[in-house]
Amino acid sequence: MAGVLETLTVPRSASLPSASLAPIAGSPFSTIRVRFSEFRGLKIQSTRPSSSASLSSNARLARRGSRIVCEAQDTALVVPPVKDDTWQSLVLDCDSPVLVEFWAPWCGPCRIIHPVIDELAKEYAGKLKCYKVNTDDSPGIATKYGIRSIPTVMIFKNGEKKDTVIGAVPKQVLTTSIEKFL
Repeated sequence: MAGVLETLTVPRSASLPSASLAPIAGSPFSTIRVRFSEFRGLKIQSTRPSSSASLSSNARLARRGSRIVCEAQDTALVVPPVKDDTWQSLVLDCDSPVLVEFWAPWCGPCRIIHPVIDELAKEYAGKLKCYKVNTDDSPGIATKYGIRSIPTVMIFKNGEKKDTVIGAVPKQVLTTSIEKFL
């Protein structure tokens, strides 16, 4: 269950002209509460089930055991994910070359290379299939291909691993690798 994050506590010295500012009553810290009227990109996600029916939904979610998640990152993906159950059909049985990025949500360099992979997917549409494997969700695939560092980009052709590029590299490095197998 996810609730909408409508308030955010920020230092009192911050200036946010587009938000309405109100002091937090009884707060021992010098902070203010910011209420966003239109922004709906962050949500509070409960990490454990709630047992109290008397608390409001947001109050239950906001207590200890919740985390703030950004759902916007999933809506802008150009490159679809591949998991254990779709690996064979999407990657190994594909007639065209396939680029696969191994990544994890907590990986900073992975966030740097995501837009590059998205650009390559658009540029090589029709010639190259591109997929992303979340190593946290599909550790079996990562283990099978010896992934020890992420991001790792692999290129497959006719079901065989042909090339591997490790790290957040410039677009040109990946382009050079792709061109060898088209």
